Formats: sequence, structure tokens, C-alpha cells
Amino acid sequence: MLRTKTRKHQGAFTLIECLIALTILALILLLTAAAVGHQERLALDLKLRQRSLVALEAVLESLRKDAVALESGEVQWTAPPPNLNLDDIQLNLDVTKVEELNLYDVEVEASYLLRGQTHRQALQTVIWRTP
Repeated sequence: MLRTKTRKHQGAFTLIECLIALTILALILLLTAAAVGHQERLALDLKLRQRSLVALEAVLESLRKDAVALESGEVQWTAPPPNLNLDDIQLNLDVTKVEELNLYDVEVEASYLLRGQTHRQALQTVIWRTP
């Protein structure tokens, strides 16, 4: 008696199964690369926002110490604070005097360019000066 051996199930993958697995793997890698790129752009945006807020706070503190001229326009430092990185950040003041009280409404605006778009942040306060 001759027995013929038939293989019903082989332990290897077919070509179609390999192609489907490679396609899924490529899709996962592409999505991961896109997420990493998006995360880097967000990190740069947050870094510039943080630097502009630090600059705004420095201007307000300098106004309180009388180290910045209290006049509208670009910020004129009389004594710039140390370790303040103002690269790519422009600071402007908008000063309005309140009648007869020696009070000034002050708005400080920081603007910076990110990926071709101008972003702005502003802080407002009231400053009192002796006559």
C-alpha cells in the first residue's frame, strides 16, 4: 500500500499575507512619522509663546521699575533685563493717559512670526506715575 502524503496546511505565509502585513506596517510607520512632525511644530509654537510671555512680563516689570519709557510705540529699554532673549519677537506699547489721575492704561503686545504667520499676544495693566 502506497500512501501519498498530502499537505493540508503549510507553516509558511502566502505572498498575499506578506503584502498585506507590509502594507499595514508601512501605514503605521507613515502615521507615526506624521505625528512626530506635528509634535515638533507644536513644540516650536509653545516655545515661542512662552518666550513672548516672558518678554511681556519683563516689559511690565520694567515699566513698574521705570526702566522702560512710558510712551506708545516700540519698547524703548533704558535698562534691558539680563537673559531676555528677544530674537524674532517684537514688543510694542500702547499707552493712554487717564485724565487728571496720573494713571496710564498700558497694553504691551508681543508679535512673532511662525511658519509665515504673525502671532500676537498682549497684556494690559494700569500704571501710576508721580506727577
